[in-house]
Amino acid sequence: MFITIGKIFMVLMWLAMLVSPVIFLPPYNWILPLVGMFLLLLHGVQLLAIRGTLMEAGVLKKGDNLQILLFGFFAMWQIHKRMTGKSS
Repeated sequence: MFITIGKIFMVLMWLAMLVSPVIFLPPYNWILPLVGMFLLLLHGVQLLAIRGTLMEAGVLKKGDNLQILLFGFFAMWQIHKRMTGKSS
């Protein structure tokens, strides 16, 4: 339940970052895209750090890399639940 809500929140956040240059007036229209680039960089580093371990454990499925880049913590939480066999 929380994973789904978190992913919806992240999708809305990414949409806000993409349309912010249209919505906000200069000089403030660059702030959200800059935050989005930083967040994408942060999630990329997270993916690079954990990808090998997930591949060795055999839990990395097709599409997980993109989900980690876009959803970060919420995608990792879903993968963790898959590893431990829990469902909710």
